[in-house]
This record gives sequence, structure tokens and C-alpha cells, in this order.
Amino acid sequence: MNKQATMCVILVFSVVFSVMAFMAQPIFAQTNKGIDLCAAWKFEEAEKVLREALKADPQDILASYYLGLSVLMQEKHSEALEVFLK
Repeated sequence: MNKQATMCVILVFSVVFSVMAFMAQPIFAQTNKGIDLCAAWKFEEAEKVLREALKADPQDILASYYLGLSVLMQEKHSEALEVFLK
């Protein structure tokens, strides 16, 4: 591979990784907002925010954990158990 082709590949990968990082930030910010709401004992609001975060990224373990906690603190025990078992 010549120098120009290598630089082109590096440029393309840099752009792709930058876009991926930019897209991941709002999801992470939404999870952080839910965690902050849990810490402030606003469990109903936290539940709504964390459910939205999980719609965007179903594999977000942190959002799942805090969703389970917020549901549990609202004494919805069977629903909390379902969230924790996922």
C-alpha cells in the first residue's frame, strides 16, 4: 500500500470513529440523567428516562441496573425482578 492510500484509510477510520463517539454521547448522557434522578430519589422520573435510554441501547447494563433500582424503590417488586433478570 502506498503512502497516499494509507493516509486515506487512516482518515476514513478517524471520521468513522469520531461519528460513532458523537452518536454514543447522547445515550450515555441520558443514562447519567437517570442515575442523577435516582440519586435525588425521583424514581418515577428516573424510570421514564432510563426506559428511553434502554430503547436506544438495550445492552446498556448501567441503565438496566438503575432502572431496576428505581422500579424497586417504587415497590413494584415483580417488575423490578424482571428488569434485573434481563
